[in-house]
Amino acid sequence: MRKNYIFKDVDDTLDNTAIRFVARNGIMDGYADGSFQPDETVTLAELCQIICNCIFDKYDDLEEEYRSTDENLKEKFGNHWANKYLTICYKKQFLPDSISSDEVLDRETGESILFKLEEYWVNLFEFKGYIRHSYEKIIRSHKLSRGEVAYFLYTRISDIARFLDNKLYDLRINEKFDEAANFIIQLPKTFVDRLTLNRDLSLIRYHVRHTTKENIPYLLKIANILLRRLDRNNVLYHYTSLRALEHMTKDGANIIFKASNSVYLNDPLEGKILMRQLQAKRDRLFSPLKTLQKQNRVRYGSEIIFSDTYILSFFKAEDGDVEKLPMWVHYGDGGNGCLIEFDTQDCNLPFYKVMYQEKEIRQVWKELKDALVPVDRDFEKTDSNYNQIYKYAYVILDQLSWLCKSLCYSDEKEVRLLFFEQPEDACEETFIRDGEAFPRIYVPCPEPLEISKVILGPKIMHPERYSLTLNHRDIDLVFVSQLPFQ
Repeated sequence: MRKNYIFKDVDDTLDNTAIRFVARNGIMDGYADGSFQPDETVTLAELCQIICNCIFDKYDDLEEEYRSTDENLKEKFGNHWANKYLTICYKKQFLPDSISSDEVLDRETGESILFKLEEYWVNLFEFKGYIRHSYEKIIRSHKLSRGEVAYFLYTRISDIARFLDNKLYDLRINEKFDEAANFIIQLPKTFVDRLTLNRDLSLIRYHVRHTTKENIPYLLKIANILLRRLDRNNVLYHYTSLRALEHMTKDGANIIFKASNSVYLNDPLEGKILMRQLQAKRDRLFSPLKTLQKQNRVRYGSEIIFSDTYILSFFKAEDGDVEKLPMWVHYGDGGNGCLIEFDTQDCNLPFYKVMYQEKEIRQVWKELKDALVPVDRDFEKTDSNYNQIYKYAYVILDQLSWLCKSLCYSDEKEVRLLFFEQPEDACEETFIRDGEAFPRIYVPCPEPLEISKVILGPKIMHPERYSLTLNHRDIDLVFVSQLPFQ
């Protein structure tokens, strides 16, 4: 099973989110005893290895860069274990001349090297108007620590990713697919992980194996069907029970949600509405999509235990009517729960609008068929590229199927986060819901959401006690629902 990147010694350190980010992306790793040791110092050789992990997606890419380096330069660091990392960083002019490979870095020297890495990225992507922010948290001790390096990389990569995100979104939404393809080829995986509007790029580059540069424009056109369903609303809401809120806020207002497996959703038609339309039309995409969905579902006898799809549900208040009685009944613990408000403006997560109208769902099907026209025109069916692109189309169609719901749910105005994990990669953690006797598998949201406001349910007794508890947990805006509720 995959590591969950939770370290036993990071609760009170510089930034838990930053450490999990660098660990998840293979930039920095923890130790065999389950610790990260964020206060441990960093040598020049270790920092060079970390930098190379940021720059190169694969070790083979690093090897190729090293092979192309002048032999005299390779000899500069002798037989040191980090020769390749040191040589490449020196070649890219990140390093000062007068420093030894195993020297523990002080804050000033470490900062100067990391700032040169940031400048390298800014020049690589030809950013105009990029402002380098000052992060005071990096200035904590005389010696540079692992936690500080993690925080620096997390904040820099996040800032640069926002520039990349907007540029790529503009290229894609204006259907400049060839230009967008050239742009994303140079993107290291670390930036792909921080994109919001272009979150599906991770599928384009990593789900479909051995993707060629020539295929990417076709893949982008297909992926745009999902891109156009992004919700750009900055304020979202979520109903939950007080027990769940208490558990989620034990460490403050920044909470890590747990995405539930799709087989636990309460609508029996979840994931099936789009499939039924394809079947009714006898569309050629139906059978391959059905096969893909079967492959991504784990069964125990005739029962589906879990699938590769995990979902988090929110809703938006388009008409200004935030509270709704049916929502309190079904999702707010019968009025004894709470309603949480989130500001998602700076959040690196892709929120997708749920479709309820049949014409919206038909439009998805039509857009996909139109996107496949040039594929049928330019490739033979026996071509491996043809099969690869179609495989990706089925993956996108499967994702879209989880954004289609029955018209009777349209008042909810739901917005969803979708996560896709193969069973062998799913998080080891499980939990048992109230009143249920079996564990449910979930995956944690890759980054926290910050609570901006909490509305306590209209049936809660002594709401002032809960308000006081939430205030102590850095949640200042706590209100009580005035909705009439019998």
